Amino acid sequence: MLIPGLVSISFRSRTAEELISECVRLGLKTVEWGGDVHVPHGDEKRAGEVAGRMAEAGLTTAAYGSYFRAGNENQPDFGGIIACARILHAPTIRVWAGSQGSEECTNRKPVWSCLKECCRMAAGHGLTLTLECHNKTLTDTVESTLQLLEEVDHPALRCGWQPQFKRTEACRMDWLRKVLPWLSTVHAFSWTGNGHRLALAENAAEWIRFLSILRERTQDIPVMLEFVKDDTLEQLADDAETLKKLLA
Repeated sequence: MLIPGLVSISFRSRTAEELISECVRLGLKTVEWGGDVHVPHGDEKRAGEVAGRMAEAGLTTAAYGSYFRAGNENQPDFGGIIACARILHAPTIRVWAGSQGSEECTNRKPVWSCLKECCRMAAGHGLTLTLECHNKTLTDTVESTLQLLEEVDHPALRCGWQPQFKRTEACRMDWLRKVLPWLSTVHAFSWTGNGHRLALAENAAEWIRFLSILRERTQDIPVMLEFVKDDTLEQLADDAETLKKLLA
């Protein structure tokens, strides 16, 4: 089943409580909570407050969106990140594959060895890790992403996906198909090739094709709105309605 939701960092200026109310009002069922503002890394008290509000609202947590960069120095304590994820009842923790792109990185080992250790820690608590597919990391191409999954070689490692609108549609479709066996979360938005934000409805035809691929998976996959045009709750309402129609 594809589950409509929200990536909380789409609205960093809004409180978690406000976003929970909006999700209920708009019929969004799940949230990826950001570890920078809404549930800061290691803040177990705040995690408990948000988890309580989520339970009252009948919502689930799709992921804990950490900003932990594997292989980098001076990162948040991963034990504290795990603690927050557990309190939120998040099944997976989003992590970043270093801070260098695949072409500029000359030594991948610190990243994958760190990911392997984090996978071991997370798996001990029944959690998985989800790689953020992003530029300036080792998940900036589908080939490097697949290589990293192979290098880590741990059953707790998963992959997120979001459309790379600077690439061709064929590339976006190929990327999604190739990471599908590891897929845990999807971020849904619509951009032009130069990064200009659009309403989700303006790219509905391509999203229909994305969703047809996602339906090949039998597991539940949260499909969560992110990068809302003009950062307005009014546009979020429109995008939520579009997303629900597409998923139906």
